[in-house]
Amino acid sequence: AENEEATEEQKELVALQWAELRIRAQKGREAGLDQTPAFKAQLKFSLANILANLYTELLDKKFVISDEEKRKYLADHPEADIEKLRDAAQQLLDQVKAGASFEQLADQYNMDGTRGYGGQLDWLSKGQLDPEFEKVAFALQKGELAPQLVRSKYGFHVLRLDDRRPLQGQPATAEKSAPAEEIRTRHIFISTQEPDSFETKLKEEKLKRAFEDATLNFPVNAPRDFTVKVEGLAPFRAPRPGGGAGGMMRSDNPPQIP
Repeated sequence: AENEEATEEQKELVALQWAELRIRAQKGREAGLDQTPAFKAQLKFSLANILANLYTELLDKKFVISDEEKRKYLADHPEADIEKLRDAAQQLLDQVKAGASFEQLADQYNMDGTRGYGGQLDWLSKGQLDPEFEKVAFALQKGELAPQLVRSKYGFHVLRLDDRRPLQGQPATAEKSAPAEEIRTRHIFISTQEPDSFETKLKEEKLKRAFEDATLNFPVNAPRDFTVKVEGLAPFRAPRPGGGAGGMMRSDNPPQIP
């Protein structure tokens, strides 16, 4: 992480790698490799790539999303408003508590692959779930509904424990500690992928516009298909722009929230 102090082991490893790199680089100079066309071509490509990446980082720091831009986006995209999604999930929990069918609500509103299956998830053991989801799920009794919404890194869950059993295939042990368990749960799921990622999306749009403006102001004419004839130069591939943030529990056509 940035500004994190390196450990002694990390410092030693970097020192060894740098020493080896300097030795091989010096041997390359002594062999005259820094005067070859391949070296000069690769140096140009490497410098261009470094400068392009540094410029992208500069723009990324420059383009801060203002509060006004956030408010406007949320006004136009209520599905990105985290509080509206929380309220929608709470309404669903209240409906279940009032006697509404858990399965029918899950099939109507779920934003993941459990839609159409009454919100049922696979048998899962500890360590396979989001930590917050797991903490609540394993504390429930069979058939019990979690009294509060569960907030995981994926979104809001109305959670019910359907069943629990000893973990299948665990080795026999003479210890008297409680055997490991696995559970089967159902959830009504409201994804928060959009509110968790819209600021990144807005920044990416700003970056795209900046690159487009630069392309218009500083055009570079190059053939779409050309061959680089430099002896000793390996084929290279142009970098591709990165994508936005993604989620694991979002359907292609999410239903409207209540």
